[in-house]
Amino acid sequence: MVPDTRASRRRPGVNAGGAMSSIFLIAEYLVPLVLLPISATIGLLAVGLERIAARSGQRAEYRADELAAITAGMDAALSMLDQFFGAEHCMHAMSVALRSDRDADVWAVERRFMHSVTPTQRERWRRLASRDQHRTDARHPPTLLRQEMLRSRARVSGTLDAVPDQLAAMTAELAAFEPMMAQQLRDAAG
Repeated sequence: MVPDTRASRRRPGVNAGGAMSSIFLIAEYLVPLVLLPISATIGLLAVGLERIAARSGQRAEYRADELAAITAGMDAALSMLDQFFGAEHCMHAMSVALRSDRDADVWAVERRFMHSVTPTQRERWRRLASRDQHRTDARHPPTLLRQEMLRSRARVSGTLDAVPDQLAAMTAELAAFEPMMAQQLRDAAG
């Protein structure tokens, strides 16, 4: 078996023998040993910063829920969080509709599905959410904890007083995104 000389050809003085090759050989083994603790320290700092950011992000979610309750009222905020429990089921209904008819009106399907959900079904979703610690995503606190936090606060009726014209303008602004989102759902469904 012939030794690999490719690496030694790139370094000056390695083929020449003597002190220069010994210095390169020693450095080749010592540099990783010196850099390992530095790399580990930086990695631990990154993990620590990520945890701090995650905690502050969750606190921000709780604060956003409080502001939603102050703005729209406690009942509206709790109802909004209740809707999250059915999101996965709703997405499934929309996917099924798209598989059978690629041009289906996914928003009509979504509305029909959500209106067809019984209070018993919603309660079942709540129990499943409790068992599975349902959360919107990893950055959000569990949805049930968000609801418990709101229930522990003083009940507020909300300060939102939208006139019909404003409400219609907001609805139209949100509705403008429906075609783009429907296309994304169609693309995801295949």
